[in-house]
Amino acid sequence: MKSLVIFGASGHAKVIVDIAEKMGLFKVIGIIDDNPKATDVFEYKFLGGREILSDLKKKYSDLECFVAVGSNKHRREIATWLRAQSFKTPNLIHPSSIHGKNVNLGSGIVCMAGSIINSQTTIHDDVIVNTNASIDHDCEVAQGVHIAPGVAICGGVKIGEQSLIGVGARVAPAISVGKYVTVGAGAVVVSHIANDSLVVGVPAKLMSGNKL
Repeated sequence: MKSLVIFGASGHAKVIVDIAEKMGLFKVIGIIDDNPKATDVFEYKFLGGREILSDLKKKYSDLECFVAVGSNKHRREIATWLRAQSFKTPNLIHPSSIHGKNVNLGSGIVCMAGSIINSQTTIHDDVIVNTNASIDHDCEVAQGVHIAPGVAICGGVKIGEQSLIGVGARVAPAISVGKYVTVGAGAVVVSHIANDSLVVGVPAKLMSGNKL
């Protein structure tokens, strides 16, 4: 089993720990976080901030690190830093997650319980595919996106970097969602969305400039 440290100590980290345990491929050695007031996650001790990673790497030569941070921006920043320090950022796939033929995954991705990714879809680095979310065939999801619980994305959809598709939202076939977009909870997206937009409602309508 490979040694794994979890970067992040939030509620999101609890789900990440659970998936890592269920996979049976990793031994979780502890939690790190840049917040000095961070706490343990379940039985896994808070070990300190990123400054301790070099010492942990010396102790565990096979050490990998998963970023359990909900913020798209911060998750990408941390994961990019880790890779610059030559840390591997593995994918964590819940045993109940279903993947179709020729699904292509980057690294640092989590696919949570009940998630579905259908054939010929590409998921780039540091994406969250949350509980019971589905992404159909021939989609492309860029770096740092969060697909929230219960989202349904139809075939041929493209989602830009660090966008958030809110809980229970729906995206119609062949739609393009730009970078840094927020799609509100329960929205139904039936037209293309420009970068830096916030859309809500049924059908989804532009509300304002988005600041993530």
